[in-house]
Amino acid sequence: MKKIIDAFEGLPQNVCLYKKYRKTSKTCRSSWKTTKRKTTMTEKQKTIKQSVSLSGTGLHTGQRGTLTFHPAEANHGIKFRRIDVEGKPIVEARVENVVDTSRGTTIAQNGVRVYTVEHILASLRGAGVDNVLIDINCEEP
Repeated sequence: MKKIIDAFEGLPQNVCLYKKYRKTSKTCRSSWKTTKRKTTMTEKQKTIKQSVSLSGTGLHTGQRGTLTFHPAEANHGIKFRRIDVEGKPIVEARVENVVDTSRGTTIAQNGVRVYTVEHILASLRGAGVDNVLIDINCEEP
């Protein structure tokens, strides 16, 4: 986890959070409100500053695998490259590529699937990263 934090360190967020306090009978409750800024031509896209790898076991398949996150150019988007499949096909993380949501989010493109991508995508979104290439050597990250 430290490797990922180091890779994302210093990246500006494209989601602004602010805290608003409300006083209620001797207690102070807080609520977070998320405000999305519109993307403009002058707003920079974000990637990671260096490649980073993680290994582990897939939650549903039990497959042992390694993910390697690579920096990507502007307008690349988030893409998974299945390095365990001949030709190393790429599966784009796009809503049009969602094929199943029964136990997790599965995306597929050109007959190649990547299972349970929602946690990785949420983490990247939370860090403000919108351009990254992810090498994966199994079906499930």
